[in-house]
Order: sequence, then C-alpha cells, then structure tokens
Amino acid sequence: MPNLKLTKKNYPTLLAAFEIVAHDVDLSGPYLIPNQYLSRLQRMENALAVLSPETLETFCIGDLQEQEEIIEAYPPLAEVNDLINVHFGF
Repeated sequence: MPNLKLTKKNYPTLLAAFEIVAHDVDLSGPYLIPNQYLSRLQRMENALAVLSPETLETFCIGDLQEQEEIIEAYPPLAEVNDLINVHFGF
C-alpha cells in the first residue's frame, strides 16, 4: 500500500524524475511511493541530485543503453530506476 506522496518539499529531484517520465508516457501524479522504498528515498534523492538537468532527462527517458551507461557511472541510480519501473509498470 502506498505510504508517501512525492512533493517538491520532501524529494524535489525524485519528483522531477517522476514528472519527466510521466510526461513522456502521458501520465500524471500524484506519485505514491510503496512502503518498501521509504527507507531508501533519501539515498535516491542524493543520487539524482548530482546529475545535470540534461543527464537527469537522459536517465529518465533516454534509450536503454544511455540509461545503463548513467547507472554504471552512478550505481546508486539503479535503485531509482527500479522504483520508476515499478511505479510506471515498465
């Protein structure tokens, strides 16, 4: 059962990533995070925060090879990728 709603106040960069993906697939929020991810959200936010806006967009909606290269360079992003895939049903 979802437990936390992403907002600009609590996890702004994670929210931005969700909004990029949602826009790309014609969906919208709210973005509710399942309980099993709650303890990892700050780590995910920190991982995303080091990306430039262009790299963030590529990580979110780039082709698979580009996404894998970014994850290879920033391994903590694998968790973010997993959360996005679960949320959007990819």
